[in-house]
Order: sequence, then structure tokens, then C-alpha cells
Amino acid sequence: MIDILHEKHPEARVPPDSAFDIHEDAEKRAETSPVYYFEETVAKCAGRLRGAAGPIRVDGLQLKSWCLRFGAHSEMLRNELALWVDLLSNGSPLYASYRALNAARMLAADKRPGVRPLACREILTRLFARCNLEETKAAATAECANVQLSGGLRAGIEGNLHAVRAVCVTICSG
Repeated sequence: MIDILHEKHPEARVPPDSAFDIHEDAEKRAETSPVYYFEETVAKCAGRLRGAAGPIRVDGLQLKSWCLRFGAHSEMLRNELALWVDLLSNGSPLYASYRALNAARMLAADKRPGVRPLACREILTRLFARCNLEETKAAATAECANVQLSGGLRAGIEGNLHAVRAVCVTICSG
């Protein structure tokens, strides 16, 4: 079983510079304005949490309860989580802390045909991603000049944000 999982997940590689398009205003566009996160954003996103427990065995309902039901203690937790989202979105955390936060447990799902590995991540990463999307999707939609309410481009923008995050996680974990 472990050999099958190793085959499905080869060692991560950093793509060469030639794999990326060159843009004449790259240096100017590389600087982005910071996104600010507050405990209200964490409270809003925590209210919609669902999901199973990850490696630390905290599921979505537990984290939702911790963030919303214990008065001053919940507010302090939301403030701390907002600082983490801010650091991950605007800063550059130490590699060890970033790696520990993105730890996942690999599960082997026996599907026909063959074995499919699944990564069981922490519920915190889902909360951080939701907070990030909550604060950035309106600006991304406005920048693309799209106000449609159906799937289309808006869903594509959110999908692209997820894809960029996945690429960053892959590059940083390699």
C-alpha cells in the first residue's frame, strides 16, 4: 500500500523560470496591497464551517463552537486566527511553522480501479482559505469587471485563487 502511495505522489519539483510567462511590468505588478483580516471575518467564516477532523482531531463543528460560543475567550481565539490569516496572506512565515500548519494525513481509499490517496488536512487550513476568499474575491471580481451572479467568470476567479494557493503550497512543501 505504501509503495502505491509513493508512486502516486512523486517528489515535488520547483518549475524552471522558463515555465512562466515574462511580463514587462512584472516588478511593478509584483507588489500587491496588503489584505487586512479582523476577527469579524473569522467569525463570519467560522459560522459556515463543516467537515471532519484532521490530524489534530478538531472537526468543523468544534472549531465553530470554539470561535463563536465562549464570549471573551472566543474573541481572543478569533483575533489570534485573524493574525495567522494575515501572516499567511501578507507575510512570510518561517518554513517550519508553515509546514506544520499544512500537515496532512494520507489516507488510502480503495476505489475501483486501484488505490486513490486522499489528504486529510486540518480544519484550520479550510478556515484560513475561507477568510482569504472572503476578503479577496470582491476585489478580484471588481478588477475583472464582472458582476454576473451565476457561475461563469466569478466561479473561475475563485477557482484560480484556489489553484494559485495549491501551487504555492506545492512549491513551498517541496
